[in-house]
Amino acid sequence: MAMPTPDILGNEAPPKILAMHFSSLDLRRGTTWRGSFVTSTNTASVEVRTNLFSIDVPRTAFGIFAFKLALFDWPPIFTRAYALRVIARNSAGVRSEQDLPLVMR
Repeated sequence: MAMPTPDILGNEAPPKILAMHFSSLDLRRGTTWRGSFVTSTNTASVEVRTNLFSIDVPRTAFGIFAFKLALFDWPPIFTRAYALRVIARNSAGVRSEQDLPLVMR
């Protein structure tokens, strides 16, 4: 999948999420879950969050973030649909958010 290049923005500008890609939004035990994000260059952090977990996504370059997570197992009570929130923050704490559906099976 072709991803755009990061937008160059000053520190005072709100962060932008330009593109994101997940290996799946239908998670299953015993798989590996990956995500990658392209943001504006002033984005200090990207967080992937549900009411069950939160991932601080590592930055690999200015405006580029990616994670890889092995999904071993979870209790049956956690098997259901969630709202997945992707939050980008700049160094001043200004945030940009996008919500996606996520299912844990």
